[in-house]
Amino acid sequence: MRRGWILLAALLIVSVAWGQDSLNVSKVGEIQLPLTTQGLLSVAVYSDFAYLGDEAGSLHVIDVSSSSAPAILNSYPLLHGAITEIAVANAHAYLACGDTLIIMDLASPATPVPVGYYRSASSLRTLAVDGTQIYLGLIFGGMEVLEAANPGAPYQLGIFQMVSVCGIDIQGDRAYITQYIPDDPYPPIEQLVMADISDPADIQLLGDFTWTGNFPGDVEVIGNYAYVPDGLMYYNFGWLRIFDVSAPGDPVFVSATTTSNAPVDLATNGEALIMWVYQDGMYVIELDTWNYTGFYHTAGAAWSIEARDSYVYAANGYLFSIYDVSSALPVPPSPPPELHPSSFTLHPFSPNPFNPRTVARYEIRDASHVHLRVYDTAGREVATLVDGWKAAGVHEAVFDGTGLASGIYLAKLQAGDFTQTQKLVLLK
Repeated sequence: MRRGWILLAALLIVSVAWGQDSLNVSKVGEIQLPLTTQGLLSVAVYSDFAYLGDEAGSLHVIDVSSSSAPAILNSYPLLHGAITEIAVANAHAYLACGDTLIIMDLASPATPVPVGYYRSASSLRTLAVDGTQIYLGLIFGGMEVLEAANPGAPYQLGIFQMVSVCGIDIQGDRAYITQYIPDDPYPPIEQLVMADISDPADIQLLGDFTWTGNFPGDVEVIGNYAYVPDGLMYYNFGWLRIFDVSAPGDPVFVSATTTSNAPVDLATNGEALIMWVYQDGMYVIELDTWNYTGFYHTAGAAWSIEARDSYVYAANGYLFSIYDVSSALPVPPSPPPELHPSSFTLHPFSPNPFNPRTVARYEIRDASHVHLRVYDTAGREVATLVDGWKAAGVHEAVFDGTGLASGIYLAKLQAGDFTQTQKLVLLK
């Protein structure tokens, strides 16, 4: 287990003991949807717009061009069931609505237009989009794969039989899927499944990891690790489970940490993992160390969050909130300083004496044609290390004395009108 979890636990204890409501995270904008709106279940962001789906099957379009002043633009009652997931790709929005996939054209993002429908044999819990293929997570029946190169006419390519899909993440030709398997007697079974999707008509199981618990949420794969929130069925505690998925077909459980309540959704902006915990709020997790670098305590359940750059967008009941997490993100390393030599210099070869190799380091103030040659004491050239045009800056060259006799040699640097000579000693 990584030390980050110890620091995480300490952070949670300190934040509770001191009554601290936030660390490195600030709420910058919020808007309340009309009370006639059913609870929000899903959010996706495209350009300057956020798309929210609710339990009644309505899609709400929010202008987020100003993060501090989001504004409702339009609402569309789609009437196909609760919108449990929204994905945006290829200038289209893909909505899981009851048992129906709805594809909406975002050519005019403020006024999306339905252009395609596909009705599945089961209600949809989640979906993922990769290129022109759509992966539907069915509450009963598995993962259905569609082709939507023509958004107006999606059709089935294949189906991967499972019990009840909870989350899907597509990485190349692999699908990472969480599923829930009811069991009697209690407790139920949970799985992280890896599948080969290179042939959607014949999806192959690569491997899985099974455990007993409550109810897995979505899955977020970042690099070699899969992150799974667990505990949606009960709200008094939960876990964030981490698996090493670097080996195809062999997911390895790495660690789990308990959370104060059930973690309901995960998101990533590529720099950090964002986790929302029911009736607790948001936590920002640094990916390299798994330390918590920020949090924001708030009530409610943001059933869906999306992370873009330094902002997190949360659909929480009747509220749509925007958070700035920039202070919780890792600081990128400073670029190395550029070297601008003030003169031409041939630094001492290292090592010297040497056997059989040594390295020359030289600086040239201006771009020029450079010669760096090695001579014996009789003036005969024994090696040409550099003979060509070099930009201004610092350069290196290797002198290999293999095949030469022990003794003294002279290295001569010529760059424009500059000449410098240095003595070398080869000892064998």
